[in-house]
Amino acid sequence: MRYYANNANFLCRSEVMELYRVIIPKDDAWKVVEALGNIDSAHFVDLNQDEQPFGLPYTTRIKLCEAAEKRIEYLLTICMEYKIKIHKPANQEVFARKIEQITHE
Repeated sequence: MRYYANNANFLCRSEVMELYRVIIPKDDAWKVVEALGNIDSAHFVDLNQDEQPFGLPYTTRIKLCEAAEKRIEYLLTICMEYKIKIHKPANQEVFARKIEQITHE
């Protein structure tokens, strides 16, 4: 199914989009969603609109992620305020080693 910019259901689409329904086994869900997120071209549609949020299986994890995001935004604000430069690690392994170093200090 293709959607174009003039489709009334989707606002401001400048590129051709395709809509897929993907069913993922629960055990693989985190890896698949992470891979799709890394592509930076995926958009998720909530198929559980009629469900109460507290009844969904990942609600507590989403709340934890939101709380972590707020803490990160706060730290970024403080770093900008005090002109502290933040350097992105080269990859996940480098980041994990740096965290390990900090926890052993």
